[in-house]
Amino acid sequence: MDLRQLSSILRMMGKRSGEGIPLKSVGYCYNLMADYFERAAQAAEQRDNPFVILHMYTPSELFYAMDIVPLHTEFHALFAIPMIGVQAQFDATAGYGTPVEACSAQRAMIGMAKNGLIPQPDFIVSSSAVCDAEIKSFEVLAKHFQCPNFVIDQPYWDNQKGIEYYVKELEDLVLFLEDQTGKKLDLNRLRETVELSRQATQLYKEISQYRKSTPSPMRNLDFFNLCTVYCLMAGTREAVDYFRLVRDEVKAQVEGKGPALRAEEKFRVSCVFCVPCFAMDILDWMEQEHGVTIACDLGAFWLVDEEMDPDKPLETLARKAFHIPLALPIVGPADNWSESAVRMSQEYQVDGTIMFAPITCKQGCACLRMVKDAIQDRLGIPTLVADCDIIDPSVVSPDELKNKLEGFFETLEECKV
Repeated sequence: MDLRQLSSILRMMGKRSGEGIPLKSVGYCYNLMADYFERAAQAAEQRDNPFVILHMYTPSELFYAMDIVPLHTEFHALFAIPMIGVQAQFDATAGYGTPVEACSAQRAMIGMAKNGLIPQPDFIVSSSAVCDAEIKSFEVLAKHFQCPNFVIDQPYWDNQKGIEYYVKELEDLVLFLEDQTGKKLDLNRLRETVELSRQATQLYKEISQYRKSTPSPMRNLDFFNLCTVYCLMAGTREAVDYFRLVRDEVKAQVEGKGPALRAEEKFRVSCVFCVPCFAMDILDWMEQEHGVTIACDLGAFWLVDEEMDPDKPLETLARKAFHIPLALPIVGPADNWSESAVRMSQEYQVDGTIMFAPITCKQGCACLRMVKDAIQDRLGIPTLVADCDIIDPSVVSPDELKNKLEGFFETLEECKV
């Protein structure tokens, strides 16, 4: 599925989103994603703007400030694979020599490139954040496309020395982008995109606070949209408009003015790892069939509440790289993850915790026992580690995953009696 096909499907999904519960933000999100992939397709075809492949932990604000059109290939894979199937992409990756033990999302991304589903970029920008496998995966893409690849080296420690080091990395990135595009960075434009990112961030934090209400003012299916839009489009007016729309909807739910989202909320759980992108309808099944709501998730929990300063754009982006919810738990010491999981589960008053554990994620799965023990020792609530995959249904089928979850729901019932 190429970018234009994906854009068309997302737009159709946006039109159908109003057939159920009338939440304007859902259709708006689908249209945002359709526009995002359409812009990438146009840039790749017409070369009217520089076209870059980005790693998910890169500062999108900097690229929007320089009119560079981004494509986050990991999200491209997550969106497309459930529709096109994963095996053909895995076969192409295996033919290249990538081991089957590697992250399935990255294997799919490489396979899509080998199969011609990802267009030729002008250059690639990746990051050392998260895991070595991601660095190597983007190196594979750079070799495949035979294009320059800049790697942002994110330090391990979140301290002043680490921030200063990261700022220097961003300064080097700016020089790289100026060299690749032949265009100087306009600092005023960068301040504008950082200001838009600040506004989106504040709205995101408001949404996270409203989600502490009982019953949950969001559907299970929709929380993943928040971190997707924030990752792909921070620094744009569209992202600000989206988060404002979601904020208004959850505020209306808390005030009892919104449409009914579910029959009842029997149990509240926290989601402290990935989600099963190969079977996202399981999240709806949890809510509608069992009354289990995902009250909070690591993609929306702000352990560090720091105001962004557009007048110090590079320093602000450096600090954001350490403090955004998507990065904080898995960049630096694993204690960050445990602390985020415990505090989030406590503040949102959940009955239990679910960890969807993709077995090919070596870094994440290595930490799960520590995170699980921290939750149980400090909060004493049931915790499920559900082995599965992000995009590959052959590892654990949707039905097998449902059986695991139903057993966990029985445990929640017993603990509540």
